[in-house]
Amino acid sequence: MILGVSGLPVVGSPGLNVFRDDLAGAIAMVASERAAHLSSIDKRLTVRVGYVNGRESYKFSAAKPSDEFVAELVIQPVQQKANVENLRDAINYGVPVEFDAAEFRMTGSPLFDEIGTGRGLTGRISMRPLRNEAVQVTLIPGDRYSLTAPSVRINSKLYRGAKGLAVLSDGEQLPLSLRAEFDPSEGGTKANISLSI
Repeated sequence: MILGVSGLPVVGSPGLNVFRDDLAGAIAMVASERAAHLSSIDKRLTVRVGYVNGRESYKFSAAKPSDEFVAELVIQPVQQKANVENLRDAINYGVPVEFDAAEFRMTGSPLFDEIGTGRGLTGRISMRPLRNEAVQVTLIPGDRYSLTAPSVRINSKLYRGAKGLAVLSDGEQLPLSLRAEFDPSEGGTKANISLSI
């Protein structure tokens, strides 16, 4: 199996372009066969297989919407302040994070043992929300809105988590960085806003 091949010329001999197309087709065929095999292990799940940087990636979904499926995902971050805070932010506010895991495992299906996530793994975990919304934050000096007041507009993304909402600047307008967390706890809304340059 050839995976992770990169740097094939796009310009030049037509034969190389055919090879590249054949390789892409072969990888797609391998992914399809692997997905069929993995889906046969646990009929409650349908598995899609992809290849990213030469490694398999998986997307699981219920085979039938009525199927009840319970799985457990155990993530133990490396006990460093930044790792623990990143995991907490991902759960509480739904923001994208990366952190080092001392242990990561999934239980509830023999499929997880087949792909190697049924036992404790270590490594770097990247968590990204499936959805976020583009928003624009406008900062206006003073205590009242005025059409003539100068303003700063910051393109941002809105994220939702278990505890509340977060607004993060999207990084296009450096050197300004905005982070706002909104926690609707105990009848009110608590906001934690930081703006840095």
